[in-house]
Amino acid sequence: MDNSPVAFYKNLPAAPDLAQVFSSDFFRDLPEDWHVVITDVVGSTRAIEAGRYKDVNMAGGLSAIALANAFADLEFPFIFGGDGVTFLIPGSMMQKAGDVLFSTALKVRELFDLELRVGQVSMRELRKHGKAVRVARMTVSPHYSQAIVQGEGIDEAEALIKTPGSPYLISEQQDKNVQADFTGFTCRWRDIPSDRGETVALIVKIRETEGDARRKLYETLLDLIGNSYGKEKEYHPVKPETLNITDDSGARDREARAISGQKSGFFYRFQRINIAVQSFFVNLAMRYRIPLRWGHYNLKDLKHYNIISCDFKKYDGTLKMVLAGPPRSRELLVAELERLFKAGKIYYGLHRTDRALLTCILHAGSEQEVHFVDGADGGYAMAARTLKAQMKGS
Repeated sequence: MDNSPVAFYKNLPAAPDLAQVFSSDFFRDLPEDWHVVITDVVGSTRAIEAGRYKDVNMAGGLSAIALANAFADLEFPFIFGGDGVTFLIPGSMMQKAGDVLFSTALKVRELFDLELRVGQVSMRELRKHGKAVRVARMTVSPHYSQAIVQGEGIDEAEALIKTPGSPYLISEQQDKNVQADFTGFTCRWRDIPSDRGETVALIVKIRETEGDARRKLYETLLDLIGNSYGKEKEYHPVKPETLNITDDSGARDREARAISGQKSGFFYRFQRINIAVQSFFVNLAMRYRIPLRWGHYNLKDLKHYNIISCDFKKYDGTLKMVLAGPPRSRELLVAELERLFKAGKIYYGLHRTDRALLTCILHAGSEQEVHFVDGADGGYAMAARTLKAQMKGS
């Protein structure tokens, strides 16, 4: 048994897939001494509309690698939401987490001219508000275990943090010497075109609160997706034939800024060259099946590693999925979702594009990794805007 501060999470039985998380009830109550921590890009919609969706996506993911490096571990509960991340952090690690995330926000502002909001609410406080948080763990691949979260506590924490003048914001560092380390953050893949015509970022919020009814509705949603889009291997947004190393200077610029901590200068230029050289050899190994190794990777099989550790389906109180499919599949699914919405069962938001984005988090010194998937042109952030409009109007 693990005895680390996150032992509660690591010792949870891991579900083999998303469907079984609910059907077999893998969820456990989050301990009272843990905290819900939320980061998100302020004004993300405006930035996306200005064409900066890749900057927003990247800024949202940097907090995950910063905490992974600080904790020397990637196996703690977090869920990427496009323009930010929701973390569950034990109280004993909260001071360090707060300092690292505050440093992350400073660097995001300095390097990318975006504001990353960071806030935390203790589980003890959420229970005073009558809100619960339950967490489960799902095995995605040998290199990544994904957190699955439910309960009204997540929504409550987000509302408390986003209230103007919120006392739950992390607005200073206790240890001024703490610096966020983004080593292991990469974004070296081209936008991934859908091999079936469209890529859809979908968010669905179940309104049912009673446990068994909620579970059945969740199973209904998965069935609807399967009936509309086919088997998972068909609607998976990342496939070997559509995954290619980018030669985009903007991608190299973003990664070089994050790793070097500079917008220009020697270390920035060095990282630009380093990224280009590494990308060249990786591309060579994949194209000609050359058995080059880097860490636990056999570089000729790099696409395989990325695909098996994708987080293209998840649950954090809302079902989030990125789906590749033809327009007809989306039309069939939307018709069923609209029926459930009008029946008062769900809220939903959907953003349609023709490609997906992949942002990679590789934990140095271990074999742990996760590859965040989102729809291009705004993805989850734009789908969330539609969902919130539904909720406001109902």
